[in-house]
Amino acid sequence: MKKDFLIEIITEELPPKNIMTIIKSFYRNVINECEKKFIKYNKIIWYATCRRLSIKINKIKYKKIIINKLKKNKKKILVKIKEDIKTIILNSIKKINFKKVMHWNNTKIKFIRPIRNILCMLKNKKINLKILNIKSKNYTLGNFFIKNNKKIYIKNVSNYKKKIKKEGKVIIDFLERKKKILKEIKKKIKKINGKLIIKKKFLEEINYMIEWPKIYIGKFKSKFLNIYKKLIKHVVENTQKCLIIYSKSNNITKHFVIISNISKKNSYRIILDNENIINEKLQDIIFFLKLDYKKKLIENLNKLKKHIFHKKLGTFFEKTIRIKKISSWISKKIKINKKDVIRASLLSQCDLLTNMVFEFPEMQGYIGMKYAIREKEKKKIAYSIKEQYYPLFYNSKIPKNKISCTISISEKIDTIVGLFISGEKPNSKNDPFYIRKKSIGIIRILLEKKLKIDLIKLIKISIYLYLKNKIEKTLKNKIIKYFKKRILSLLIKKYNFKKCFIMSSINTYKIIPIIIYRNTLQISNYKNIEILKNTCKRIKNITKNKKNVKNKKIKEKIINNNIEKKLYFILKIFKKNIIKMIKKLKYKNIFYYINIICKITNVLFKKIFINDKNKQIRINRILILKEINKQFNKIIKLKYILN
Repeated sequence: MKKDFLIEIITEELPPKNIMTIIKSFYRNVINECEKKFIKYNKIIWYATCRRLSIKINKIKYKKIIINKLKKNKKKILVKIKEDIKTIILNSIKKINFKKVMHWNNTKIKFIRPIRNILCMLKNKKINLKILNIKSKNYTLGNFFIKNNKKIYIKNVSNYKKKIKKEGKVIIDFLERKKKILKEIKKKIKKINGKLIIKKKFLEEINYMIEWPKIYIGKFKSKFLNIYKKLIKHVVENTQKCLIIYSKSNNITKHFVIISNISKKNSYRIILDNENIINEKLQDIIFFLKLDYKKKLIENLNKLKKHIFHKKLGTFFEKTIRIKKISSWISKKIKINKKDVIRASLLSQCDLLTNMVFEFPEMQGYIGMKYAIREKEKKKIAYSIKEQYYPLFYNSKIPKNKISCTISISEKIDTIVGLFISGEKPNSKNDPFYIRKKSIGIIRILLEKKLKIDLIKLIKISIYLYLKNKIEKTLKNKIIKYFKKRILSLLIKKYNFKKCFIMSSINTYKIIPIIIYRNTLQISNYKNIEILKNTCKRIKNITKNKKNVKNKKIKEKIINNNIEKKLYFILKIFKKNIIKMIKKLKYKNIFYYINIICKITNVLFKKIFINDKNKQIRINRILILKEINKQFNKIIKLKYILN
């Protein structure tokens, strides 16, 4: 018995940015629940628009094990399938990954948006289901922008996609809608010799705002083309959800694309409304620019004293002074011009008080950079105002110049430490202040720019600035532990390193991400890792429980065996140079020594009896072996690779 199943949930308008996550979560849940119920199928398909979430399971049937249990009785199988489908759907909906939910009736039921209709069918039969207090139906609803929108009865699941398109003016398939949008846009912009540059995510968002795409071209007044390009783009794309049309030479033109659900009959009104809104917003920008140009950016510095950064952590002026002090310390470490860094620090938060950022908070940083360039600040300083917020996302670009890197690290560490102090550190479910993103940002900058900044010192300085001349050890350790976890996570995810190799590197010397990375890379590529492990394990077994060697030193005079002498000689050189080699990142040399020491030690094990009858010789040999492990531990925390 093979039948198609369909469920469609119609809701109030869904947030377009989250639809892909929601429907994919629903889809994965259905797959998992089918597996639990021993249900087989040919294919599961998901559909989604701004108002509906649909799942279709093609050729649903049980695995043989269940069919045999039901003795191949068709009636019993059908009843069982219906019952199991209800459980599958209810469980799958409960497990959907929503960022936010809402109460929408008198019950305690929560969902992302109020539900308006549920269609639930197994081939040509309705399945009675009650989800969030709504009973299932055998009909769906068409495009909500169409007048006299009637119920569309689905007589067979296999006709759902065609029928809702023909009778309801809904293109339910995401890819089909996307193709239609792009095809229609190309036709329209060809007439005005334009070009479209659109990010994949934004196209996805636009696609999820509509069910039946209609494309129109609007234009704003030419005089606004003189405004900063990013501001025009922000107004057209982010606030009005239209698309900028570019010239063939990639310049912004006055034309833009409107994507609407509404038919051609009302096209004049749609175009005019969008043009009016965009023209008004661009006119506002000119007004705000004129106001902001009346004073210099640095004049806002003292005014930051009246603006709270965080109720427990003081004002933006206090934050600026902390950024300045942390940046000054970093500038010495990475050898860049301290005066430039201080200037960049003082300007870093000043654009917060501009009229432009007040009106468009998303432009913070960009506006500061533009105003600083206009005021003839050095370009590197100006760019640092914008780039202090980089990376914006997990994989996005990091600051380019070293001043920007310095300000970015300082701004982020100040926020992270401050929020730990105020007790608002993130947990597994919540990260309202993006501490995780900021900490990954710091680590990425240090790694990718190869900056040898010790995170422990950076954290201590930041705590010291907040707590005024004291450092709480517990707090410091919590933040260090937090950063270690982030380093571990980043190195596994981005470089595919083994956890034990990272852990063996992360606890050595100082917490300098670039050194941890290079150390892990060397350990991962070390061909003789098994020899190293076996040697160290044997040393560990021989030396454990040897309490009588405590506080004793190796006596070179009593070493009388040539192999032992050779081993001790190499070990002395290694011990003398290991810290220098780590600081200079000379890992080839380090592993060269480790290799030789391991080889000689293994020869020693074969040729010489460590537990010599002579007590002095015996103790001396144990001390040498202990010293080997001690020195190896400076570069590799052995406990992680031995376990």
